[in-house]
Amino acid sequence: MAENGWSLLKGNALSIVVIMNMLLAASAFFKDVLLAEYLGTSDIADAFSLAYFIPDTIGNNLAASALGVACIPVFSRLIAKENTPLLKLVLRKLAVWIVIVMGPPFIVLLVFGKPLLEVYGGGLTGSFRSFHVQYYIILIPLMLIFPFIFIGSSVLQSDRNFFVPSSGPVLFNSMFLLAALSCSLAALEPERGGSVLSASITAAAMCQLLYTWHHVRRLDFGVNIGKEAGRHAGKYAAVILRTFWSYLLILLCSQSVLVVERLLAARLQEGTIASLSYAYRLAQFPVWVFVAAITTVILPDFSRDASLRRYSSIRLQMKKALWLCTPISIFASSLLFFFGEPIVALLFERGAFNRESVLITSSILSGYALSITGQSISLVCLRYFIARNKMKEPLIAVMLSSCTSILFDWFLVPLYGAAAIGYGAAVGSVINCTFFLFYLKREWQRHMPRRLVDEKAFDLDSGLQ
Repeated sequence: MAENGWSLLKGNALSIVVIMNMLLAASAFFKDVLLAEYLGTSDIADAFSLAYFIPDTIGNNLAASALGVACIPVFSRLIAKENTPLLKLVLRKLAVWIVIVMGPPFIVLLVFGKPLLEVYGGGLTGSFRSFHVQYYIILIPLMLIFPFIFIGSSVLQSDRNFFVPSSGPVLFNSMFLLAALSCSLAALEPERGGSVLSASITAAAMCQLLYTWHHVRRLDFGVNIGKEAGRHAGKYAAVILRTFWSYLLILLCSQSVLVVERLLAARLQEGTIASLSYAYRLAQFPVWVFVAAITTVILPDFSRDASLRRYSSIRLQMKKALWLCTPISIFASSLLFFFGEPIVALLFERGAFNRESVLITSSILSGYALSITGQSISLVCLRYFIARNKMKEPLIAVMLSSCTSILFDWFLVPLYGAAAIGYGAAVGSVINCTFFLFYLKREWQRHMPRRLVDEKAFDLDSGLQ
């Protein structure tokens, strides 16, 4: 299997994910164009962006993302061994864990959401704060929906089904796009349109959940295999949770930068938060389409090879993945840095998105563009460390880079305005990439030349059989 890892990466799996990611990016782009035309960079746009940011950050970018990645090493091993009854038991334990862990924060954020929003949306006027709370209440169920979506996607990816997990977000964005188009064509008042858009996001997430688990249920899970299997399922679930907490800390560090960016943007001129969102998504386009496709396909193979101690295969795939993503990211970074303003104008300058909106967005985009290459390399390296269950090094790298970005933003945004936010992200990206490459080189120098039997490996089956 290891020998065919890179052929898989270059073959149908990568093509499917890239195509789906391009469709996702296209739907997201048209959605952003419609939102820019419909809401512009107004206070309502800021209220909607902030209301969506909190549940999306906690439910999607943190809990769901960490859980989805943490599940793949275990799921890949169980599916490779055709032990699907045990996988079924692990899924049940994870479902209970999600309810226990995510339930209390969900209730707290629902009950005490208004005072939190009063602080977080400090730059909004009184009338718009009320809409902010209204949108937030509609969107808060995303905290519970996204983790279940990502667990189902992890099962399918581990089973080499990359189409459903990558097409699910396309379905989600398409429904959101349809709602935005309907609001625009109906000339609905922006205040009411924000409620419609919020409801469409929650409904789209539910549809993605049903779509994903419909295909998961079609797998042959066999029958339960007794109490002994239940104990094994608990140990496998514990392995997932250990990886989850480590990866969650990494994501928390990264997301803390986004939180600070929006807190600072909320205190600048009207519409800066919306401009920040547009610039961020533009800069993330090559990462979402190409780099995410590479990391999605290689992680199951990395995990399987790590369990079997096939580190030479991982190293070969790792090098080729880096050689593939680096030229793409450099080209995208250069394009957005040198031609950011005309690109933003071409894509968004219409309707409520005026010339001032173009200037704010492009000034932030210039810095974000410089972060693309470092971010891409770091994401590929991170998958290597996840597969090897070595989470200390990535955590150190991300903590240092996140602190640097936050300090940069905190001191320079009041002096230089919104543009400093993008350059703070670029500085952090360079530091993050430098540490990742340093740790990767040290890892290979210290361990890879040795005999595999001497390697202290992460063996998922150790003590479980």
